[in-house]
Amino acid sequence: MEEKVSIVTGASSGLGKELAILLCKNGHVVYVVARRRKELLKLKDECK
Repeated sequence: MEEKVSIVTGASSGLGKELAILLCKNGHVVYVVARRRKELLKLKDECK
């Protein structure tokens, strides 16, 4: 099976964050980019 990979910018809050979570929960490998690193670290817990 082909692996789905996504890159999401602005993933520390708002639409970017929600999109990253949605993609992750649907089996994508998600790379996130944002200015606030602390907020990105919280995404790991939300993708389980």
